[in-house]
Amino acid sequence: MANMNTYIFLFGLFLLTLLLAWIFLRASGKGQDSKDTQRKREKSSYSPGCLFSALLSLIILCIILFVAVSHSYHAFTKEEPVAIVRCEKVKSDTVDFKLIFIPVLKNQKKGQETFLIRGQQWTVGGHIIKWSSILNLFGLHSMYKLTRIEGKYLSVFDENTNQATVYSLTENESDRLWEILYKYGHRLPFIQSVYGNTVFTYPSFSGEFRVFVTTSGFTINFFRETNRNKREKTTIKQNRPER
Repeated sequence: MANMNTYIFLFGLFLLTLLLAWIFLRASGKGQDSKDTQRKREKSSYSPGCLFSALLSLIILCIILFVAVSHSYHAFTKEEPVAIVRCEKVKSDTVDFKLIFIPVLKNQKKGQETFLIRGQQWTVGGHIIKWSSILNLFGLHSMYKLTRIEGKYLSVFDENTNQATVYSLTENESDRLWEILYKYGHRLPFIQSVYGNTVFTYPSFSGEFRVFVTTSGFTINFFRETNRNKREKTTIKQNRPER
């Protein structure tokens, strides 16, 4: 569906460009109105000015198509950062690791929260509104709301026998607006679907995870701690005055 709408959009731009090129050529052909014979008119149609106009129109067409393809590619592959997750080891028999959650809104960090997690993996999830592809083409990105962080065990037996660690990321879990969107959102124009989405992975203590929202839901990328960051931390420790 997304690809079909993209092709239709690009084909429309192609036709529009051809129409503009045709109008431009017709206007340039009337630059010097000659009332000579048909032979002179045919000869004038192959003048350097017309060839230059055709070449210019072709260049404009290529530029428009390049911009259109780049825009559509960016619209369908855009990743908006929504959170940063860091994991730390803990010495405990009841907790497996500590998770630091930093929400991100418009590329700005908004505080941080700490959660104690039981399980081999951590998960983050929430609500997603997937807009129609046409709206994505015009720059409207997925609407979302993060709601929970949980610990996850690998086996169903462990999930059923061990105590779960589930934390809410929102003060109002019974959100009436999202309840209505889940029930009737698919009937509204320009909304393709409304659904819950959860991503999970193993903890890592050598970097940080960044959670993104795409046109199809949440995704996780891992960024390993660079040697430069390590050197900076070491330098800060060494430069501290001894007491």
